[in-house]
Amino acid sequence: MTIKQFLETTKQYIKTVRLWRNPSLDLWKVFPGMEHVQADFNRLSFPYRMVNTSPNDLYCICAMIKFLRPKNIFEFGTHSGMSTYQFAIKSESDALIHTLELEDHKFYSRFKNRYVNSDVVSEVGKQFKESPYKDKIKQLRGDSLHYNFKSLEATMDLIFVDGNHDRKYVEKDTENAFNMLSKNGVILWHDYHYPDVHIFLNNLAKTKKLYHINQTDLVLFKNKDLFLNA
Repeated sequence: MTIKQFLETTKQYIKTVRLWRNPSLDLWKVFPGMEHVQADFNRLSFPYRMVNTSPNDLYCICAMIKFLRPKNIFEFGTHSGMSTYQFAIKSESDALIHTLELEDHKFYSRFKNRYVNSDVVSEVGKQFKESPYKDKIKQLRGDSLHYNFKSLEATMDLIFVDGNHDRKYVEKDTENAFNMLSKNGVILWHDYHYPDVHIFLNNLAKTKKLYHINQTDLVLFKNKDLFLNA
């Protein structure tokens, strides 16, 4: 099933569209030709209630990875590694995914009430730790408010901002995302419907050309508008 066919069968995030002050676009209007991409993702064994990225959003991201073929991918917020694992599957064999999550003690404090029947810290990267793609993934640990991204400046072709959704984190993660972005890179923000996220991005859209992707909770920035239909 192509990305266009998949999204035409689903109707999600109507509330999200109302939050966006500019017209929402289909992904293939931002990247012409992408409507023909097939990018079925693997759900693995993780219960859906614990998957933090919806099927619509994950399908779009996987399609984008297949279409754009980024060599360096950065993810704010590893959590179980569901998204990370899909990035590794869909990317080129020589691609490298960097994914950042809190240190064990901070992760435990934040999520101890969610994983009441398991070892909380073992959930970080659970989906890819023993996978055939684990060598394509570099797990980073630290608080993104204070993490040193200096060595990654201007190197990332695709950046997925999906960490802490509090305003100070969204602002700092976005600042670091722009610093890490390669000359033809793309930034994706997830969970646009969160109040701090959509307020921040609506303000950012006054100075940066951002796109809300139809039928998703994703907002996108391209470093170069090479693919945009006028």
